[in-house]
Amino acid sequence: EHLRAFVQLKSASADGRTGGERPVIDEDDIDFEQAFADLKLPLADGSVTLRAGRQNLLYGAQRLISPLDWTNTRRTFDGGKASFSFQPHTLDLFVVRPVIVDEGPLNSSDDDQLFAGLYDTIALPARFGTAAKLDLYALFLDEEHAPFFQGPADQERYTLGARLSGNPKPFDYDLELAYQLGEAGAGDISAWSVAAELGYRFADAPLAPRFFLGFDAASGDDDPADDDLQTFDQLFPLGHAYFGYIDAIGRQNILDLHPGVILHFTDKLSLRAEYHLFRRQSTRDAVYTAAGGILRAPAPGGSDSRDIGSELDLLLNWQASRHLLLYAGYSRFFAGDFLESTGPSDDIDFAYAAIQYTF
Repeated sequence: EHLRAFVQLKSASADGRTGGERPVIDEDDIDFEQAFADLKLPLADGSVTLRAGRQNLLYGAQRLISPLDWTNTRRTFDGGKASFSFQPHTLDLFVVRPVIVDEGPLNSSDDDQLFAGLYDTIALPARFGTAAKLDLYALFLDEEHAPFFQGPADQERYTLGARLSGNPKPFDYDLELAYQLGEAGAGDISAWSVAAELGYRFADAPLAPRFFLGFDAASGDDDPADDDLQTFDQLFPLGHAYFGYIDAIGRQNILDLHPGVILHFTDKLSLRAEYHLFRRQSTRDAVYTAAGGILRAPAPGGSDSRDIGSELDLLLNWQASRHLLLYAGYSRFFAGDFLESTGPSDDIDFAYAAIQYTF
């Protein structure tokens, strides 16, 4: 009644790929994706579940904490979590280490990173919209030899944030704010992130279009010559959902305005079209990838352009049955002035198709 054990295996492979090393490993021949035990205990006004072992973490809109479904090898963590459920709150406390994917032996956790957090999800009254929620969180990342544009350094970083979301039809909204502080090397951390999306669906119009406008911003460093750091750390995100499906850009030193529309041909067939305009928040900091690495660093006395580029994303979804989902997409990244003036700047084309069967 109170005890549960769960084990999930995975096998991930990739064949026929050409090119150099990638920032994430695509292959993991056989390993444990999750392996944990739960102990659920009643409380006066709810319950608490204690979990220990290897586990996925997923919070809010996955902007900062996600299992990263898009990759061939999903993200997971080793550690412990306590989940308290008492209306209208769902409160989690966790202390974990991220698991390092190794295509050879069994994966182990990263001793150089400790990740802990307090995450409270509060269900809001109906006047805020269907399934309206307020998320409040405080996160802590202790990382040795963290990679920065200025060079590797140990960091202790705190993230304080809030997210408000809901669906007062025909509108929907999502707003998230985060601020980071702490120490990196000999300097202090002061960084921020803002994310917002507002949508409106014309349910009675042909194709029942939902138009939306999104904006994402994250701070960059204002002076690489000093010890203080203003570059936002995106932590463990699902960047794929927010900065274009090519995954060229991450939530660091970025301004991204992205309008779009979703057309519904039937209840089960839809087309999503979105356009991203990417700019650097700070002209003295680098452009970062979806994995958090440096895509292009500014050269001393080089380009001060903010223009990174733009991206067009088209995605066709077909929910063929309760269990079967098929989707296909095409994306193109158009290099902007900063990339063109600082190195290779060919545009990128990306086409893909997938079949997903859920048991």
